[in-house]
Amino acid sequence: MEAFFISLLNRSYQAAMVICIILAVRLLFRLLQVPRKYTCMLWAIPLFRLVFPFSIESILSLLPTKEPLLPPDIGYMAKPRIVTGSAYVDVLISQALPAATPEASVNPMQVWLLVLRLIWLAGVTACLVYSMVSYFCLKRKLRCSIHFGKNIFLADYIGTPFVLGILRPRIYLPSSLEAADREYVLAHERMHIKRGDHLYKMAAFLITVLHWFNPLAWAAFALLGRDIETACDEAVMKQYGEECRKEYARTLLGCAAGRKLKGVPLAFSEGSPKERIRHILRYKKPLLGLSALAAAAVILLAAGLISNPPSAVKENREDMQVQEGVYLLENSDFQKIVIDGETMSFSYSLISSRLPYGNYTIEGDVLTLISMEGYQYRFRIEGDSLIFIQEGSEKLVGSGIDEIPDVVDGSVFRLSGQTEPEEVTPPSGVDGGWEKTVEITQPSLTDSMPIGADGMILDYADGRTLIFHGYFGLFVCDTQSFSIIGAVDLKAIGCDATQGDNYCEVSVAKDGSKVYLSPLSGNNMYVYDVASQSLTEKPRDVSGIEMFDAFVSEIDFLEEYIGFRSVRRAVITKDDGSVTYGYLSSLEGTVGDICYEEIGYKGDNEYGYKTYPIFDALFLSSSKFAMMAVEASDTGIAFGIFNNSGDELVFSDDFRLQRWEDNKWVDVPYIIDNWAFNEPAYPVEAGGYREAENNWEWLYGKLPEGVYLFIKPVFAENEEGITERFSLGVSFSLPEDAN
Repeated sequence: MEAFFISLLNRSYQAAMVICIILAVRLLFRLLQVPRKYTCMLWAIPLFRLVFPFSIESILSLLPTKEPLLPPDIGYMAKPRIVTGSAYVDVLISQALPAATPEASVNPMQVWLLVLRLIWLAGVTACLVYSMVSYFCLKRKLRCSIHFGKNIFLADYIGTPFVLGILRPRIYLPSSLEAADREYVLAHERMHIKRGDHLYKMAAFLITVLHWFNPLAWAAFALLGRDIETACDEAVMKQYGEECRKEYARTLLGCAAGRKLKGVPLAFSEGSPKERIRHILRYKKPLLGLSALAAAAVILLAAGLISNPPSAVKENREDMQVQEGVYLLENSDFQKIVIDGETMSFSYSLISSRLPYGNYTIEGDVLTLISMEGYQYRFRIEGDSLIFIQEGSEKLVGSGIDEIPDVVDGSVFRLSGQTEPEEVTPPSGVDGGWEKTVEITQPSLTDSMPIGADGMILDYADGRTLIFHGYFGLFVCDTQSFSIIGAVDLKAIGCDATQGDNYCEVSVAKDGSKVYLSPLSGNNMYVYDVASQSLTEKPRDVSGIEMFDAFVSEIDFLEEYIGFRSVRRAVITKDDGSVTYGYLSSLEGTVGDICYEEIGYKGDNEYGYKTYPIFDALFLSSSKFAMMAVEASDTGIAFGIFNNSGDELVFSDDFRLQRWEDNKWVDVPYIIDNWAFNEPAYPVEAGGYREAENNWEWLYGKLPEGVYLFIKPVFAENEEGITERFSLGVSFSLPEDAN
């Protein structure tokens, strides 16, 4: 439905340009006194453009551009754009369109398209309902009409003659119409039927209803109705001779009662009676040569307005292609163009926040890159070189570094000997050969936060350790203890984009020890060490590192799933040689609902499932605070609390324990009856982190093996000065040898 609606808008825009040209030609035809039947033929051209989504290409085309106003994938563009043929207008309107937001589950442009579709459907429905009601009201007036002969009927409650019907059209005459006037009226209405005007106008009306939002479409429909009536007048005059002009004009004046008929009939007095009478009184039989010229003009206009401009200036370049490889800018080892199959990337700056990546098209000798954000860059193909064309391209931001020249109009990129992209170390003086430690910021989450358009992306799973990411952060989980053992706020380091020019590629070492975060828009990468939970930044270089790639994209025995699943599923080989498959799911499409699931064969047509909630234990009721387990035993726990808010947080010795039994959390029973917690206030400063310990042997005794949830209340003041209580929790597991 979205594709049809975008196509409809594009057709309406193209037809609007055609209607403007037809209006100018119609005025010229009137000045030259061209027979109106040729003007009626002209209106078929915009009707064709309004209906058919395709057209031929021709050098005779009078349209400024063949590009659609709205790209078919505008709903999925990170930076939506339109193509009007005017670069200034394109930029002006495109800037007002809503850009994609990674945090949202859908592109805002898709929401706007949905709203516009609903408005369009409401308009079409309203037009059709109004027309049908009008039609049935008219039919009701005709119930008592009298058959006068053949397809002619007399009726009392109509003010003007008209034709009604499609397959079997009838002529309805007012009962009060004088006998002397009937001859001209019947001749006029029969001419309508002979020429098929009733079908022509009905088709035009239905097409106009589809494009009810286009005022030019309604203007064309109104003028078509006038031209149809005037053309019929001319045909009757030609049939009876010019001597009948006065009588015919008198008859028309008598039928012009000023009442408009509803239901789209062809009425004798439709249009502007004053204009028609003036035209009748001035009517002269057209010259044969003028009619021939008008017919030729209609044919040429049809060829020019139905066709689109050719897609390329061929000039013996029908098979123009571009070689794959790396094109380097002259006198630079950094600026480069990489063409790989149907995709293309363009690196021109070390400090730009967006470096273009996307698909390219070739028209004639011009290659155009359309980045994933919707920006455009043009290059002229000359042998094994690509020459940058500033006109029609996005303005480039200079690097500001002497060793890296700017890319300006005419800059030449030559095909190098490289066969695949190579990362270039920044030149001396630009942090070359460096490595630095980066402070880790913890992600700030809420239970209701959407998973985003790309959902949760599985990066690693081996049956115990799970690593995944999304725009909301990178997480390392222990699937045996249901606990988060490491997390990184990707937005803080510019690695939160899951698509677009700022896309961040995430890969994990085969043993799960390190995570490599490589933003597409730079030459650097971040390395997260899982064991030490440290983050370093260094020049991008993953050569010689074997990455985890035990993924499958489809599993035939997975049943239908209503919610969301990660596209990649990890293949996990157990110690006994059996195989299970690990993946992420979210029934509601929210971060708080994310679960890790494993599935494997138990027997013929039987599967074994395991489901582990990821964030239930990490964030129980707060988006500002988090708790993680540092070390847990059967007698106590060392934990850490993160305060991601702007206010101080305090906690005491209060806590409680739950155990995972029968697929639910159950309170652990106390071993004593009379007890109380100490109530000291341990502060955690705004934006800070604090570790503490709790011993529970005195309250619960030594815990047996199993999975447990440690819950702790914390307190903070809100903006009104009221102290609020929040519950944080973290899960852990105790193996059999924990005692």
